[in-house]
Amino acid sequence: MKPSTKRPLPAAIGAAGLLAAALVLEILPYGAVLVFAPGPGEQLIQAFSYFSLAPFGYANFFPLPAGILTAASLLLSLLVLFGLLPAVRKQISAGIPGLRTAAPACCIAALACSLLPLSFGPVYMSWASYTVSALLLAAAGLLFYTAAAQKKS
Repeated sequence: MKPSTKRPLPAAIGAAGLLAAALVLEILPYGAVLVFAPGPGEQLIQAFSYFSLAPFGYANFFPLPAGILTAASLLLSLLVLFGLLPAVRKQISAGIPGLRTAAPACCIAALACSLLPLSFGPVYMSWASYTVSALLLAAAGLLFYTAAAQKKS
């Protein structure tokens, strides 16, 4: 293996792991928060999965696209990861020239959608949604590093 292909491989593995962890947290029913008001002065806070349609139906549109973009980013990062392996480099990397920039761009879009419930107020974010945002930010950094290292080689 060339030295230039050894460097981005751990970063691509780390990015795929971080995205998988973010996807698991998005599947669990702790991330998307809705605030209901059953009466004056009362607030009922319920958490849902990012993939639940309940937040989307109550005008919290951002968790569902964040979950879909995270899944797409994980798929693209796995393609980047397999494209770094010498045995499959010709089939994947040569056939999809914009792959190395699509994965981090999709991850940044997922990060933006994950942070947009803050526009409603901090009560619409939970510990899981903050963790998902941090994981997406770290994965985007690793994917940008991988893209830059691939571009040099």
